[in-house]
Amino acid sequence: LVYSVHEYADDAFNLTWFSDPAFPGNLRGLWNQHFGFIVQQDIAPVFIGEFGTSFKYPTDSLWFSMWLNYMNGQFTRDGVNDLRVGRTGLSWAFWSVSPGEDCTPGHVGGDCIKAHFGGILETDWLAVNHFKMSYLNTAMSQKVLSSGTATPSKAPTKSRRRTLHH
Repeated sequence: LVYSVHEYADDAFNLTWFSDPAFPGNLRGLWNQHFGFIVQQDIAPVFIGEFGTSFKYPTDSLWFSMWLNYMNGQFTRDGVNDLRVGRTGLSWAFWSVSPGEDCTPGHVGGDCIKAHFGGILETDWLAVNHFKMSYLNTAMSQKVLSSGTATPSKAPTKSRRRTLHH
């Protein structure tokens, strides 16, 4: 069993903790309450399945920095990594790769939800959004960062389909 967490800045949803007078000091407590205890008590693995921001509001940068620190193991406000020795932080996937608006089926009624986050690629689908990557690099394993930069390759002209038989 692996738990998957989705976390977004204020530009995604108008959540009360972003307007709380205690913001941003309230964030770690919320994250600990909702899923952090699972990691801290070694109950089960936690995968950050989605997180993102468009940096639309001034609070988004602050949220993003705190979120990345939390994913790297700073579960308290003391600035110390609280992960056990040998752990490198939570595994994650950033929302999204695509550069523009994404249309995701809504939870109720199938309506389209427009996500204005933009991803880690620019509108040409080749160039990297270096501003976002400057943040994301802090959460990437040093092994990944030292392996070099990926270069885009030509997309395959035919899709391959694999059929599984029982």
